[in-house]
Amino acid sequence: MLRFWSPWLLSALVFYLNYLWLIDRLLFRDRLPQFLVANLLITAAGLGIIELVYELVPFNTHKHPISSLGKTYFVVRNGIYTALTAGVSVAIRMTDRWYKTESERRSLENERLRSEINHLKHQLHPHFLFNTLNNIYALVEQNPSRAQASIHGLSKLMRYMLYETNSETVPLSGEVMFLQKYIDLMKLRTAANVDVSAAFDVASPQREVAPLLFISLIENAFKHGVSATEPSAIRISLREQAGLLVCVSENTHFPKVAADQSGSGIGLDNLRRRLNLLYPGRHQFTAGLTPEGLYRAELSVQL
Repeated sequence: MLRFWSPWLLSALVFYLNYLWLIDRLLFRDRLPQFLVANLLITAAGLGIIELVYELVPFNTHKHPISSLGKTYFVVRNGIYTALTAGVSVAIRMTDRWYKTESERRSLENERLRSEINHLKHQLHPHFLFNTLNNIYALVEQNPSRAQASIHGLSKLMRYMLYETNSETVPLSGEVMFLQKYIDLMKLRTAANVDVSAAFDVASPQREVAPLLFISLIENAFKHGVSATEPSAIRISLREQAGLLVCVSENTHFPKVAADQSGSGIGLDNLRRRLNLLYPGRHQFTAGLTPEGLYRAELSVQL
């Protein structure tokens, strides 16, 4: 039993010395020569002890003819086993280290993405407020009562943006209510020559969606789709079926002149970045002029 178990005990010693001590203190600290020397010394000492055991504990040559192979065979065999054991311990330890490093990297990456998403969402708040205040400003002299109603409506919208969109997702029902209130607010400013229609068809209002994804499309429709003198039209639809959410805005096209600095133009860029972060590979967004001269934006998201 001593002759049989001594090589295995050496292998266990080499494995755990490497796994628990040598790899961390030498190999992972770029001290490869010291690591190799330490393993050679441990192996040489272990093989010497095994050889001593073989000398002190005679082998029954009648029952074990393999002993005729001599000492060299056992030394080489045990040395190979020990080297393989050291290699296995290094492989396991390095795999464990890689796994921990990868987990930390992913955790840091997720934290960075969450910070960027929050930054984009907070960037949207002043952009939204800026555009809405510009619309209310135009009403102050023309229709003070409507301007007063607009300010009241804006306070409700800002309350939603500040207090109900802090989580990563919100129910679709909340987003639909927010969009409806925003459209109602914008209608207060529109003249009789502007035809605005909105349709919402959400099969599962309890489904969760990232907040404030669609407001930029509707903001742009009112900003670039309304003329003070010419007939204008805005069509907005939001439908959800089996987890596929599709928002379409279509409007007449009256692009702003360079002198008009109302808004910073970050809405759609902000939206594209948020979509890439929140729904990678699960969204489609197109925007541009149709052959009829209308501006159409369509966003579909697989929830």
